[in-house]
Amino acid sequence: MEENYRSGWFFDAHVFRDAGLERFELSEIFRQSDSQFKEILNAIRDGSVTQEMLDHINRAGNRFPPHPDVIKLATINETVNSVNAQRMSLIPSEPKLFRATYSEGAANAFGRVLPAETELYLKVGAQVMFIKNDDGTGGKRWVNGTIGHVVDLKKSGLVVVEVDGEEFEVGPATWEKVRYEVEEDFDEATGKVKEVLVPITLAEFKQIPLRLAWAVTVHKSQGQTYDEVQIDMGRGAFSPGQTYVALSRVRSLEGLYLTRAITMRDVMVDRDVVRFMSGASYDPELEATNSEHLPPF
Repeated sequence: MEENYRSGWFFDAHVFRDAGLERFELSEIFRQSDSQFKEILNAIRDGSVTQEMLDHINRAGNRFPPHPDVIKLATINETVNSVNAQRMSLIPSEPKLFRATYSEGAANAFGRVLPAETELYLKVGAQVMFIKNDDGTGGKRWVNGTIGHVVDLKKSGLVVVEVDGEEFEVGPATWEKVRYEVEEDFDEATGKVKEVLVPITLAEFKQIPLRLAWAVTVHKSQGQTYDEVQIDMGRGAFSPGQTYVALSRVRSLEGLYLTRAITMRDVMVDRDVVRFMSGASYDPELEATNSEHLPPF
């Protein structure tokens, strides 16, 4: 890899470099409206943030959430699981267990992590997050990341979840691991052979598409927008972009709550991504020159 590619990112693939593709960059931010907050977030994203900017964020978030259901974003699963277990224990009713069903070899097919918990415990009153887009026939009632509350656990096995005033009956969802193979198909109308992509199902996994969500990992929160959020960076960020993703989930600084101050050590950027986004030349001879202008980790 190191002998042939500048990095493992897609934009350093030879075919991407040689294809002459035109690049478009989306520049308008819709989640936030505060111009100063947007400026700080962009600076955290590209590594140009100053201590003064971080001080502004930390002053705004240095307070306790106004109610216990403000979702907490944490860097590691250990923190998330601890918060969810503690909040679940405060609900006096007995939990109901939902067991996943999956085909033999599913763990190997899906990789290190299965798409959902093999044993899911729920109680009425639990705050939950959908972990799969609605694939039912009734339309897109929820998407991956939607937050709601369990209001009923039916004997039929369905879970009733309230989302923004609407109640939805949620049953098991199916995740498939698919491999695509190319087969040749003779077209009698044209007299030609054409190649067709054929999906081969390697494994199936079925489970209620929910997980407890008083707390979620920063990774799981990607793509979501929250009016209020509490961020717990724990022992610090350990992945490029992690702090940016966490802070940029909230619409405004009025809804931001921090368990500790954000430090410069939490601001991590990937040099290769910054190089790509800045439009730096591919020419290896410019490597040293370009690197001098990249922000530090």
